[in-house]
Amino acid sequence: MIEFDHVKKSFDGNYNVLDDITFNVMPGECLVLLGSSGSGKTTTLKMINRLLEPSAGIIRINGQDVATLEPVQLRRSIGYVFQGIGLFPHFTVSENIQIVLQLQKFSKQKQIQQSHYFLEQVNLDPSRFAARYPAELSGGQQQRVGVARALATHSDILLMDEPFGALDAINRVALQNEILTLKKKIAKTIVFVTHDIYEALRLGDRIAVINQGKLEQIGTRKEIMQKPATDFVHELFSQAVHQLKEFMDVLYV
Repeated sequence: MIEFDHVKKSFDGNYNVLDDITFNVMPGECLVLLGSSGSGKTTTLKMINRLLEPSAGIIRINGQDVATLEPVQLRRSIGYVFQGIGLFPHFTVSENIQIVLQLQKFSKQKQIQQSHYFLEQVNLDPSRFAARYPAELSGGQQQRVGVARALATHSDILLMDEPFGALDAINRVALQNEILTLKKKIAKTIVFVTHDIYEALRLGDRIAVINQGKLEQIGTRKEIMQKPATDFVHELFSQAVHQLKEFMDVLYV
């Protein structure tokens, strides 16, 4: 379980980018942090693996205060996928995944076997893709490798920071489907950041709506859409439903 206990974050000592955030992420669930740019959702995510430190409050993983954990080891123990992907261009696809496995002291043979296994998990055939370089892949394929590398940490936790934001609509939907499939195959606790309401509705077991550093509401899609806790949440999802209805009306006219 991941716990945020009255967490605040300020970069200048005056303005709180995050203001008194409290919530839990249950084991095995996908919690989506939904908000616009500057809302504080990525800041929230980065405090889980101590890329950023809270100004106040406590963050716990399985009951242990992350502030007591060595930061580098903590980051190595948590899968992390972000929009920029961050593949090493001079390494093959397999070698990009093996880097993570090498840190875990796997033998070279085991590193190769495991890198192929995780490529298969994201629907990339190792016989076709393992020896390629990132520049030889499409954007969607590169992002799949990023997910495979995050899975290679063998962590129970996977952090995903707008990983599909730079992809075209077709690749974005395809990778959303991959995450939905992975959720069924592997027991991971996923914290997923997005500004896309439809992506949040598709992927989230629960959705945490963050606005100007405040947690407006956290709940299932049904709870949030049927019983919005604030005017902001009501307006946000009402607009989304209206736009979706308009789209369907045009599509099936």
